[in-house]
Amino acid sequence: MSHGPLPDRDDPATAVASTGLAAAFDRILAILNRIIVVFAAVALVAARVILSYSVLSRALFKAANYWQDEAAVFLLVGATFMTAAYVQQNR
Repeated sequence: MSHGPLPDRDDPATAVASTGLAAAFDRILAILNRIIVVFAAVALVAARVILSYSVLSRALFKAANYWQDEAAVFLLVGATFMTAAYVQQNR
């Protein structure tokens, strides 16, 4: 069974009022979510750098790398949870 695109998929959500306290709170959360997404993107790039360093240092220098895997996992899990609100806002 195949489904086509939803006709209202790209329409803005109308659940929040356009004026008042709820609208101001929604705008503040949208700005905060964008800032958090930037930090999550930096965390993903940092995880990539750490894992690349881990592979190169193990291959070239036979260096033990105990901390790299843990650091990368923390960064990836943190980025996943940090962006959950952004995903739900734009869903």
